[in-house]
Amino acid sequence: MTNTATEESDIDVLIVTENENDNLTGKIWSLTKRVNSRIEPYLIDKDRFINNKDSLLIDLVKRTGIEIT
Repeated sequence: MTNTATEESDIDVLIVTENENDNLTGKIWSLTKRVNSRIEPYLIDKDRFINNKDSLLIDLVKRTGIEIT
């Protein structure tokens, strides 16, 4: 987790929802693969995002991410 992009980098997208849902996660993966296979979606619930204690990705997003609402 260096926050350094190269030509080969994937595109991490963290999606924060009210509730984690495996069905929604599958639909999002399917959609992103049709748009661009480099997009890597991560779906988490709002509580986990707010109270994160162990995810380097969540820490990086909180420090450097761009919020889209």
